Amino acid sequence: MKQQYLLKKMNNIYKTDTKYTAFSLLEMIITTFIVGFIMTVVALVLTTLIKVSVVTTNKTAARNDSEFVLELLRRNVKSSNPSEVSLYNTVEKRTYNKDTGKVSVGGDFTTSVAKNKPANEIHFRPQGSQNWVCLAYYKER
Repeated sequence: MKQQYLLKKMNNIYKTDTKYTAFSLLEMIITTFIVGFIMTVVALVLTTLIKVSVVTTNKTAARNDSEFVLELLRRNVKSSNPSEVSLYNTVEKRTYNKDTGKVSVGGDFTTSVAKNKPANEIHFRPQGSQNWVCLAYYKER
């Protein structure tokens, strides 16, 4: 009796069920479309985040570079001799072309304007340098 019980038990263990359960083709297609839609949305969000990150990084780099240049300019101007700063009235010497956005130079810069006279350009010579630097040019007085 014990032997029959063991044989029956072994047959139940190794018995294969011939009835299969699976997903239908319609269920698989719907699942594929849902997963594809979700992946498309995720891809769009990720590409947008990457673009925003690149723009932010570039803006930060530009801000850091401009702050560096301004600090360098500030130090140069601070350490310059005040007699090495000149103001010029270059309305007649320079002309601005609105179509091209370029400034053309004419004349020389040997004499600066007198005190309390209008000027539209600032030059200075950094300490220890032989070259003059145009600090600012204003199109109109």
